[in-house]
Amino acid sequence: MACVAGHEMMGQSKMWNYIIVGLANTATAATVLGGHQPPVYGHRSKGPRAPSLAPLKQHGVDTLAVDTMVDYVLGIHSEAPPQLKVGGSLRELAYAAMAVSPDI
Repeated sequence: MACVAGHEMMGQSKMWNYIIVGLANTATAATVLGGHQPPVYGHRSKGPRAPSLAPLKQHGVDTLAVDTMVDYVLGIHSEAPPQLKVGGSLRELAYAAMAVSPDI
């Protein structure tokens, strides 16, 4: 780790061992702080994943209703690019955008 002046600081203090923590090491703590069960001792939890509307489908929400909602909220209409429509190559992107939309 280089400080602002460009000097190597790793040899100067063990503090840098605690500051430079990988994302994989912080995911477990974030999971536990979020109220979920911690992983087995000595194992890491799953890290960040793309947002998904899969929980809606797992709870029995009609797929047609989800697609209608996505189209309405994101403004995907008959003149929209075909890639964003149902079956298009970018439809998963539309689902991810819907999953993180703060306006809902």
